[in-house]
Amino acid sequence: MPLILEDERTAHGFDPASANTLYWKDVPVLVRQQDREDQTEHLTFRILSGVTKQNHSLRVLRIHVSSEEDPYFLHTLEVTEDEFQSLKAEQGILVDFASFPGKIISLLERCIASQAADMPRFQAVLAVRTADSGLKIVETNDFKQLPHITLAFRPGNDFTVKQFLAFRLSEVKRDCQLLQGQLANSKGESLECQQQLSNCRQQLSSLQEQHSRQTLELKRSCGSRQLQHSKTSWTG
Repeated sequence: MPLILEDERTAHGFDPASANTLYWKDVPVLVRQQDREDQTEHLTFRILSGVTKQNHSLRVLRIHVSSEEDPYFLHTLEVTEDEFQSLKAEQGILVDFASFPGKIISLLERCIASQAADMPRFQAVLAVRTADSGLKIVETNDFKQLPHITLAFRPGNDFTVKQFLAFRLSEVKRDCQLLQGQLANSKGESLECQQQLSNCRQQLSSLQEQHSRQTLELKRSCGSRQLQHSKTSWTG
C-alpha cells in the first residue's frame, strides 16, 4: 500500500520536537507535471528522523522536498518503522529501517554526482499529481532504466505548507540568534586581542627604552674605561 503523510491535523504522526536532520541538500530532480513539459529543477531534500507523537518508542522517517524558488512547493513523506515493513516487502528492500535513510541519501548523492552528464546514470524523478506525488530514483544503463526505490509523497496543503514555513522560520530565527551570539563572542575576543596587543606594544616600548638606556650607559662606561686606560698609559 502507498505510504503517504497523514493529515498534520491528526494527533498521530511525526513529533517535531524529536526531529534530527540527517540530510539537507539541493538535488537535481526531473519534475513531471500535467500540462507542462518535463524539466529538471534543483529541489531541497531534507531527511529527518524522529518518533511519533503518541508513541516515543516508534521511530519515524520524514522526507521533505521543497523549492527555494517556490515557497508553496512542498511534498512530504512520512513512514513509521512499522509501515516500513510493507514498503520493504513490496519493493524487495534488503536493509532494515535503521539503514534505510542512509541508502536513500546514498542514492541522492549519486544523483548529484551524475548531474553533469548528458545522460545522468542516476536520476531522481518526481511525478506531481493533485492528490499525491511519486518520487523514484532510477539508474540508467545501456539497456533500460532500473528503479531503485519508489516513494509516495503527499503534496502540501494550505495547513502543511504554513506549518513547514513556520518551522523553517523558527529555524532561521534560531540560526540568527546563534550567529548573533557568535558575533558578540567574536567582538569580545577582538576587544581582548586589541587590549593584549596594546599591552604588548607598551611592553615593547618599555623594553626599547630600557635597552636604549642600557646601551647609553654601556657606551659611557666603555668611554670612561678607555679614558682611564689612556691616562694610565700616558703616566707610565
